[in-house]
Amino acid sequence: MTERLQGTHALVPLKEPDRGKSRLGSVLRAVERERLVVTMLADVTACLARVADIRSVSVLTRAAALLPRGCVHVPDRGRDLNVEIASAARELQGAGARAMLVLPADIPFVTPEDILALLTASRDAPIVAAPDWTETGTNALLLAPPLLIPTHFGPGSLAAHEAAARDAGVSLRRVSRPGLGCDIDEPQQLAMLLEKGGQRYAFLAHTPRQVF
Repeated sequence: MTERLQGTHALVPLKEPDRGKSRLGSVLRAVERERLVVTMLADVTACLARVADIRSVSVLTRAAALLPRGCVHVPDRGRDLNVEIASAARELQGAGARAMLVLPADIPFVTPEDILALLTASRDAPIVAAPDWTETGTNALLLAPPLLIPTHFGPGSLAAHEAAARDAGVSLRRVSRPGLGCDIDEPQQLAMLLEKGGQRYAFLAHTPRQVF
C-alpha cells in the first residue's frame, strides 16, 4: 500500500451542465450556465491541487469530458448522490485512503488556506463539516475514514451530518470560512463573481443588473 493511497483524497460531485444551476436559468442561457459550471469546477480543483496534503482529486460526474487535467474520473451512475458518494468512499477506503474530503464544484472562492483549515480540524475530530452561507447545508465534509458515517447531502444536510455523528458516537467539528460558505446558486450571487472572480467570469457581465 503506497503512502499516496493512505492520505486524504478529495471527491468533487458535479452535475451535468444541462442539469446544473437550474435556478440561474432565468438570467443565464444554457451555454452560459455550462461555462459557469466548468469555470467554477476548474477553480475548485485547482485549489485542491495546490494543497500538498490532498493526495488525489476525483470528480464524480457523468460528464467525463469536462474534467480538468490531473483529476480522476469517478463515473456517476445516475443514482442518488449519497449512494454515489458511498460507492466512491468504499473504493477509496478499500484502497487504503485515510480520509475523504467531499467538496462541491460551485464554491469558486475556496482557497488552499480553507482546505488546510479543514485538514487541521481533522486532527481533533474524525468528521469536519463546513456550513454553507445559510448555515443549513454542508459545503465540505471530511470523513476519516471515508465510510465513517453515511453522507446526507441535500436540504438540511448540516443537521443530518451532525445527527449521524452523534449516532456513530464520534465528534464533528464545524469550520466556518467565507470561501467554503459561498456556493453559487442564486441570480443575485452572480454580482460577487463579477466583482471578485476575475476575468474568467467576465462573460456574466450582460446579466441584467436588477437581479443583483
